[in-house]
This record gives sequence, C-alpha cells and structure tokens, in this order.
Amino acid sequence: AEKAGTSVILVINKIDALSPPEVEALREDIWRKMGFIRHAPVLEISALQGKGLQPLTRKVLRVLEDRSQEISTHALTECVRRENQVHNPKGVKFFYAHQAARHPPAFVFYVNDPDKVVETLRRHLVNSIRKKWGFAGTPIRSVFRKTGRQLASGLKQNSTR
Repeated sequence: AEKAGTSVILVINKIDALSPPEVEALREDIWRKMGFIRHAPVLEISALQGKGLQPLTRKVLRVLEDRSQEISTHALTECVRRENQVHNPKGVKFFYAHQAARHPPAFVFYVNDPDKVVETLRRHLVNSIRKKWGFAGTPIRSVFRKTGRQLASGLKQNSTR
C-alpha cells in the first residue's frame, strides 16, 4: 500500500471480544510490526455490535479529504525553511518547495545539493508537513532536486563554450 501510494486505515475488529489491556497490547504489536505506516490511523470496531462504524466512516472521509489537499508553494516553502533549521546535519540550503501531485501527495524540494539530504532530514520534513497539514493515513512522496537557478547558470556556461 505504501509503495502504491494508497491511503491506509488500520481497523481492529472484534473489540467486543477483547479486554482494554488486550486491545492496547494489540495496538503495540501493530506498531512494532508496522511502524513504517505510523501515519495510518488505528480504529477499533465491533462489526457484530455495530460499534465504531460511524467513526470509521468519518475517518475514511477525512483521509480522502486530507489526501486531496493542495498546499501553496509559499506556505510549503515557509514551513520547510523553518523546519530545515531544526534538523539539517549537512547544512543543505533550501530554496523553495512545491507540491507536485496530490494522489498521493508528492513534494519537490529544491536544494543546493540533493546528495547532502540525509534520511533523517527527509523524515523530519515529511513529519513536519504531516504535523501542519495532516495527511493521516496517506504516504507522502518527497523528491530533492538541485535548484533550477544553478542548473540554468550551468547551461549558460556550457552554451558559451
């Protein structure tokens, strides 16, 4: 689901047959085994008793709404500029960022050197985007590119040879 860009909601059914400590243990087991989709909401239902079905419907609609968001280039760039100062071990310079797609959401970050972007910085930026705009249950794609200004100046230099 993550690779395919599909949004995910994890549902624990048959909670009527479990005690609260068993439900909590099940949640912990889910996160231990499926931590790579920590952004996915977990809901508890009892299909037999009809418990939790309305919150599930609301959550599905919310995930679809979040997934369809469009973030302005200005707002995204401001967020990235603020957040890259929090965690940026190799001193990557960010010029701007924009949303390139919505299903699933994809963001392009224009930087001075994409090779200096470490995984922890990428995760920090994605988590910051999630914190500000949601995207619960939805994978977020991130691409780091060398800024167009540097590419354009490189093309100018090459064309005069």
